[in-house]
Amino acid sequence: MNKIKYIIIVLILTITTGCLNYIELNDIGIINTIGIDKKEEKYIIDINMLTPTINNSEENTTYEVIANTLEEAFDKLYLLTSKNINLSHLELILLSKNLNSNDYDNITKFFLNRDDSRNTFPIIIVENYKSENIFKHTANEINSLIETNSKDDGIVSKKTFDELSEDIININISYVPTIKIDENIEILGYRSIYSENKLLSIRESISYNFLTNRISKCNLVDENLNIKIDQSITTISINENKIKITINSTLTNYTDRSDITDFYNKTLKTYLEEFIENNDLEYFRDLIKKYNYNYYKNHKDENIKFKVIVESKLNKEVS
Repeated sequence: MNKIKYIIIVLILTITTGCLNYIELNDIGIINTIGIDKKEEKYIIDINMLTPTINNSEENTTYEVIANTLEEAFDKLYLLTSKNINLSHLELILLSKNLNSNDYDNITKFFLNRDDSRNTFPIIIVENYKSENIFKHTANEINSLIETNSKDDGIVSKKTFDELSEDIININISYVPTIKIDENIEILGYRSIYSENKLLSIRESISYNFLTNRISKCNLVDENLNIKIDQSITTISINENKIKITINSTLTNYTDRSDITDFYNKTLKTYLEEFIENNDLEYFRDLIKKYNYNYYKNHKDENIKFKVIVESKLNKEVS
C-alpha cells in the first residue's frame, strides 16, 4: 500500500469522523488482518496493523490480545498502541475452527456495531490455527489463492462477512472456506459452522458449489474422474416442496474414455445426491421460503424432494 493510498485513507477518516485536525500518516494504524481463536473461555485476538513510512512503503506490526470479549480485546489494543486504529480497510478475518455458535453471534454483533467496518471483507477458517503462524502469509496471498481456486478448481469460493451474517440469520448454517497454514497454504474445502461444525471433503465442497451455482470452472479429479470443466451453469426450479436442480456443463476430456459425457453425468449426479442425503439442507429450505412464503409457512417441516439432472457436452478432446 503506497503513500497516496494512505493519504486517501486520511481524507476518508477526516470526512467520516468529522475531525478537521491534521492526522500524520505515521499516526494511522490500518488493521488489515484479524485472527480470532478461543481457549479456556477467553478470546485470543491476533492483529496485523499497517503503518505508512516515509520511504513510501509500509510497516507491519502484530499484536496478540487475550480478553473475555472482542470489545475488551480492542480496549486493550488501544492501550498497546498510540495509533489511530481503523477497520475500514480490513482485508481478511481468519477464524479458528474452535469457535461455536455463541462466538459467531459475538463476532457478527461486534463488527455490525462498528461504524468503521465495511463488512465486505472475506472470512476464512484456519484448521490448524496458531498465533505464531497466522501471519506467515499476507492477506493478499490468502485471498488471491481462494480467488484462483474458485476460478480454476472449484473447491471453495469467497465468503464475505455480510454473507456469513445473512447465512446465520436466515439458515443457521454457513459454509466457509477452510485452509491449513504452514510454510505453504493448503485449501481443505468448506467447513460448515454455526448449527454444526464439520469439515467437508473436497468432493463434498465441489458438490456444494455445483448445487449452489458457484462453479464456473473446475478440475474434477478423484478416483473416478479426471475432467476439466470449462463452464457450468446450475438452474434451480421450485414447485412447493419439490426442487429440481439442473446442471449443464461443458467439458474437456483428459481420459481415453469415449463415453466421457455420460460417465460425467452419472458420476456427478451420484456425488450431488450423496451430498443432499448426508448434509444440511437449510439452504434449499430457505429458497422455498423466499419463493413461496405462504406455502413454506404451512409446510416447513415437510421433507424436501429433490430431482437432480446433469447434462454435458464435450468442448475439446485431449489425446
